Amino acid sequence: MQFKESGFLKFFVEHRTSANIIMILMIVIGLLSIGRLNKQFFPDFDVEVIAVSIDWPGATAEEIDQNIVQLLEPELRPISGVKKVSSKSVEGVGSTQVEFNYGHDMQKGRTDIETAVSRISFPEKANKPKIIVGEFFDTVTRIVLSGDVSLSLLREKSKKLKEVLLNSGVDKVDIQGLPEEEILIEISQLEAARLKLSFNKIANLIKLETQDVSGGSFADGSLRVRTIGEKRLVETFKKLELKNSSSGGRILLDDIAEIKSSVKKGSVLKSIDGNPAVELWVRRSKTSDALEVSENVEKVITNAKNIIGNVIKVETYNTAANLIEERISLLVKNGLSGLCIVLAVLFLFLSRNTAIWVALGIPIAFLATFGVMFVS
Repeated sequence: MQFKESGFLKFFVEHRTSANIIMILMIVIGLLSIGRLNKQFFPDFDVEVIAVSIDWPGATAEEIDQNIVQLLEPELRPISGVKKVSSKSVEGVGSTQVEFNYGHDMQKGRTDIETAVSRISFPEKANKPKIIVGEFFDTVTRIVLSGDVSLSLLREKSKKLKEVLLNSGVDKVDIQGLPEEEILIEISQLEAARLKLSFNKIANLIKLETQDVSGGSFADGSLRVRTIGEKRLVETFKKLELKNSSSGGRILLDDIAEIKSSVKKGSVLKSIDGNPAVELWVRRSKTSDALEVSENVEKVITNAKNIIGNVIKVETYNTAANLIEERISLLVKNGLSGLCIVLAVLFLFLSRNTAIWVALGIPIAFLATFGVMFVS
């Protein structure tokens, strides 16, 4: 039985120098690429989701749904490649999430959505629509701050730690466990009537100080204002002038209302051993290396006492870098042991030089693969 001669193999048999040069290039490119490849626990994937968010300060959820969401959805559903459209209406903001089919060109999808949104006439008091393209972020580790301290102190320290982490090269940090704060203004209906002040007038004056005023009924004699932790507004509201007279007298909001900051009802709180706790989820983008991000986090945590003090305890858990390092170590160990077994088997049937060259083909092929992975 005769086999057809291979021109490819014949070329390298006749030109051994060329084969050696290619082998050396494969080794060099592989060694240069292996240190530049991103190490991560899960593969990257595209997020075929685009969100449209519109703020309308002071509007109720019903007003948001009727004047924003119900205008958005009919314009977004017919867009090419759209798989699903879902919306959410809450006080002061309406958001619509558009999910596209797998593999859809998201740049084109964003352009189509921008065109569709530009055709809609929203209420005059509504802010400009914000279009956000979904992006992949992988959680690298989770940091927990806890201690026998107030939640406001944890809020302050966690935000400082987040800022330091972002400055160190971390792509994204999400804070979990901080309840939404609000300022509660309780106004006596009788007192307001005596001074000939309406709730609508008071609400309009407050809107001049903050854009985040929740709407709704004033039947209980109270007006709720969300400030997202801006406690400085409490003092601002107290000094807010409601009415003045020709004689120089002034009526301040603090004269007729009880103003206090509180935690919004329904907020989910975290605790460790009975002490309040806050989590910081450290995430990486597609272009970042999980091991490098984890190393930056460790450096920041080492110097955390300078940021958050000695009273607050700092811990980490669900660190992906530990699992990645274990798997890389296992892969190298299994690769070396497998190479030794292959060498032993080859020595039984081939000459020493042939066995060594055949065995070397395995790691060289891996190095060439690393080079292709880096380029692609």
